[in-house]
Amino acid sequence: AVLSTLLPFFVFLRITQVLQDSYNGFVDARIVDDFVNFADTLFATFGDRVKDWMTFNEPWITCALQVYAQ
Repeated sequence: AVLSTLLPFFVFLRITQVLQDSYNGFVDARIVDDFVNFADTLFATFGDRVKDWMTFNEPWITCALQVYAQ
């Protein structure tokens, strides 16, 4: 019964190591176009099956780790 009530919730968790190595990931403005392309691809691929989306899991932590890791 529990499984029949579960709904998919898609969370964008990580950027690839390639983007991190190329230009420091989220601390660089170049991430914007790459992230938009990534999101568009996910929406086009899974949008018919996933109603709820979250851009980041724990956004404060994501930002803090990117900035303070420098």
